[in-house]
Amino acid sequence: GQELSARSRANFSPTMSFVRGRLTNTLNFYYQNVYDIIYRNASATGTVDDPFYRNAGLLESIGLEEEIAFLHRHFRVRGNLTWQYALSQRDYYPGNVSGGRIPNVPAIAGNVIVDVNPLFAWTDKVWLNLTGQYIGAQLSPITVVHRDAMGMIIRDLRNLDNEVAAALLFNAGLHVDVPWVRGLTLDATISNLLDQRRWQGGSVSHPYPRAGRWFMVNAGYRVTF
Repeated sequence: GQELSARSRANFSPTMSFVRGRLTNTLNFYYQNVYDIIYRNASATGTVDDPFYRNAGLLESIGLEEEIAFLHRHFRVRGNLTWQYALSQRDYYPGNVSGGRIPNVPAIAGNVIVDVNPLFAWTDKVWLNLTGQYIGAQLSPITVVHRDAMGMIIRDLRNLDNEVAAALLFNAGLHVDVPWVRGLTLDATISNLLDQRRWQGGSVSHPYPRAGRWFMVNAGYRVTF
């Protein structure tokens, strides 16, 4: 991964509220200058002259974050949208900042989160959730290099202009506060509901496939003393 050891940041975040506070909107504009980034070079040999971890220099960027929420007794709708743009970089990754893109970070990403109580006429203990997540296309460099025992390159698969496609994902969930057992909650979640295929890069040498559709069921019990 990446570790930010020092940075400077400035932001401006006006918030507006309407409909007696039920509807809120926050717009955050920021500038950040991150430097002394410790970065893992997956294609390095691990020697003193070519270490896996190195000081990767500087990344200067700006961004815009929009958040909106409407909260009702029987349903809640939240949404956010993020845009990021790289102004400059020095040794952040092997290539150059092209078109303001930050490697392995989508320039545009957003979520819409809807929570509904379908049984509001009888109880407030049951909630359904549907989340839509948009992850924009990303510059995701491939830095795979095969070497022999002497460290000589025998196969070079590097592609610093590699991209991963945008993805639209949906998650669904059910939350129940069990009314006849005080403190007992049940949760069921389906992630990546439509079983979309997508890839994600990072500190690895090439993008890896992410999980397809998967399910999770949890039971929790709260004890009060």
